[in-house]
Amino acid sequence: MRYSVSSTGRRTSSVGIPGTGLSYVTTSYASKNRAVKPKPSSRPRTIAVSRTAKAKPGLFAPGYEKEFARAVDAYLAGDLAKARAGFKAAAAKDASNRVIADDLLAGLIELQSGSPTEAIPYLEKVVAAKAPLPDELLHKYLADSPGIELSITPLVKATLPWSSTLAALALTEAYQAVGRVDEAIGIVQQLHARQPNQALALSLCELLAQRGAWKDVNEIAAGVTNEDNVTLQLKLFQAQALEAQGLGDAAVTVYTECLRSKKRDVSLLKAARYGRGRQLGALGRAKPAARDLGQVYAEDPNYLDVSSLVSAMAAG
Repeated sequence: MRYSVSSTGRRTSSVGIPGTGLSYVTTSYASKNRAVKPKPSSRPRTIAVSRTAKAKPGLFAPGYEKEFARAVDAYLAGDLAKARAGFKAAAAKDASNRVIADDLLAGLIELQSGSPTEAIPYLEKVVAAKAPLPDELLHKYLADSPGIELSITPLVKATLPWSSTLAALALTEAYQAVGRVDEAIGIVQQLHARQPNQALALSLCELLAQRGAWKDVNEIAAGVTNEDNVTLQLKLFQAQALEAQGLGDAAVTVYTECLRSKKRDVSLLKAARYGRGRQLGALGRAKPAARDLGQVYAEDPNYLDVSSLVSAMAAG
C-alpha cells in the first residue's frame, strides 16, 4: 500500500498484491481543485474497424465465438444496433471469461452509442484481465484491422491497436463522461507510468486540466515537439498551463511552436492562433495580437469570444 501527495495537491493511493502485477490506484486533489466541477463529456466517440478476410466460426465453435462473429459482420455492415446486441450476447455466453475481445467490443459499442454507464462494467473487466490483447477472437476475426479510431479529446482522434492502452483509454472516456474524473486520472497515470506514449499523455493532460493541475500538465507536455495532431494538442495544453501559472511570455513561445507547421488539423491551428493572440493582447503587445485575432476572426467570426476581442482592440 502506498500513499503520496504531490506539490500540486494531488493525492495518490495505491494497493498492490506482490508478485501478481495487480494494483488499484485512486487519485484525488486538494479542495481548491475539487471545486472545479467536471462536465460530462458529450462528444461522439468514433470507432472505425475494418476487415478484409472474412473468417467464419466452425460448426463446433463455442456460442460466444459465433455471437462475436455475427456481431463483427453486423458492425462492418453498419448495423450498430445488431452489433451492440451481438457483442453483449457474446460476453454473456463467455461465462468462464476465456476471451476478453467480446467484453472489449461490447464496451466500445456502448461508448459509441452514448451509454458510458453501460460501457464501464465491460471495460473494467478488460482492464482488470490478465489475458493480453489481441486475444484469439481478435486474431481470427479482425486480424487485418490495425485497431480502432478513438476520440482522445474533442479535437483529436488516434488509431489505437488492440491493446491495454486502448482498453484503458476507452474506460477513461467512460469514466470522464459520467464525472468520475479522479478514477480516470488514476487509470491513465498508472498505465502511462508503465507504458508511456503520446495518446496516454494527451488523455492525462486533458483530465488534469479539468482539475486545474497545471503544474502536472506542464511537466507531462514539456519536451514534446509538434510532430502531429496529438503532439500539437499536448503543446496547446502546455500553453494553457503556462498561462494559468502567469507565465505569459512562455505561453506565447509555446503557442508559436504550435503554429510552426500548417500540416495539422485546422481546428487545432485555430485554437493555437487564438490563444497566442489573446495572450499577446494580455501582455500589451497590441499589433501582433491584432494580427492573430484578426486572422481568426476573418476565418470564423463566431469562434469563442474573438469578435468581442477584435472589437475591443479596434475601439482602443
